[in-house]
Amino acid sequence: MSDIINSTSSDSLNAAATIRVPQVVRFWYFLCWDILSLSTTLFNLYFLLFDRTLRRAFHNHIFIVLLFICLIDEIFTVPCFIRNDATTTPWQAPYDFYLFWAFLEYFLYSLQIGLFSWATVERHILIFYDRWLGTSKKRFLFHYFPIIFIISYSLTYHIIVYFGISCDAIFDAFLNGGLYAPCAFTRTPLGTWDLIAHQLIPTLTILISSVALILRVQWQKTRAHRIIDWRKQRKMLIQLISTSIIYLLFNAPWVGIILAYQFGLPGNVAVYGMVYAKFLWYDITFLFPFVTCSSLPELRNKAKQKLLFWKQHRQVHVMQTTVTRRQAPRIAEQANVSPVDS
Repeated sequence: MSDIINSTSSDSLNAAATIRVPQVVRFWYFLCWDILSLSTTLFNLYFLLFDRTLRRAFHNHIFIVLLFICLIDEIFTVPCFIRNDATTTPWQAPYDFYLFWAFLEYFLYSLQIGLFSWATVERHILIFYDRWLGTSKKRFLFHYFPIIFIISYSLTYHIIVYFGISCDAIFDAFLNGGLYAPCAFTRTPLGTWDLIAHQLIPTLTILISSVALILRVQWQKTRAHRIIDWRKQRKMLIQLISTSIIYLLFNAPWVGIILAYQFGLPGNVAVYGMVYAKFLWYDITFLFPFVTCSSLPELRNKAKQKLLFWKQHRQVHVMQTTVTRRQAPRIAEQANVSPVDS
């Protein structure tokens, strides 16, 4: 992966710096989606955090964490790209700011994929082995510890990779929509480790665990001796599968391009694929809040109530305005009539 972006070949480096999604397209696409996605993220977090039942449900915990990751993306990394694309000249900022921006972008991406891959595995525990969460020690071991470990590991790893080995880097490709690969990827085997551990394995885990969960639920439903409570587990399955679709749909092209490059795809072709595949991966951030809201009946019903209230309030306001306008001439006419002498 590092050879694609920070290639030692000047031709590849120049290509990486000039290939980009059209600036005006990325600007308006990110701006419109960020506004919609941010408002939906705040709506989801409000009800998931302040509704006691939703907050205590185990299957919602990792989705709350993922929503916070989306929130950081929506209020920092995406607005930075919008600011960069607002003018025809690249955004001039200090080197340290560029480095932190690149670090945060890839850290959040890797953390998202890692956490959701664990969520697909944990969903098997929540549906079929809920007794594993029967005590506080088991809950910490099988539920809280994996989340804490993934976050701690990912943060430590990316801090070391991005800030542990310093070098003079060029951010032209990054500003144009490519990925800044840290110096550690070109000087150590960490580039290969990153590809396998943080992209290939999580993506395959999401695919395999999601398919296995569907097959297992169907198999359990047909067994005579053990039938799961389908109504109770249905929303957990829908929540997972709908989210898996967007993760696979918008992350698979990125992983596929990198793997193809490792197995012989020419670098100049891979650069094109990387830029457009990275543009697609932001759809995970943009669409995840909508999928979360639509896949949870509680959030979906609250959203419908809010929309219905807004619609009714607007209709009442329009009716009041119409009545007022109709009455205005009559009131004016009455005001102009002289009182009758008695």
